Amino acid sequence: MRTGNCCFGNGDFVARMQVIVAGSARLDQARDIAKVQQRSEGKTLRQYVAEAATREEAMWLAHARSGLTMTQIGEELGLSTARVSQLIKRYQQGRGT
Repeated sequence: MRTGNCCFGNGDFVARMQVIVAGSARLDQARDIAKVQQRSEGKTLRQYVAEAATREEAMWLAHARSGLTMTQIGEELGLSTARVSQLIKRYQQGRGT
């Protein structure tokens, strides 16, 4: 089991919980790998800004495809992370996603 966690119960219960925890760790790893694979376009924010129709679209594309964090996007554009989040959300809602 994960360090710092404890599980109380009989031996069978503890064994089942250990399998579940181990499985969830593998599931987390698989999700992380999928995120990296999805976000492997490798363009810079400036490239997205140059190619996109709007700044909001550029931010969404950079976040979704290149894995840039909202903090990184905000720093480059002079916006707060909260504002970047709002603009990306607004763009997503306009797309119907």
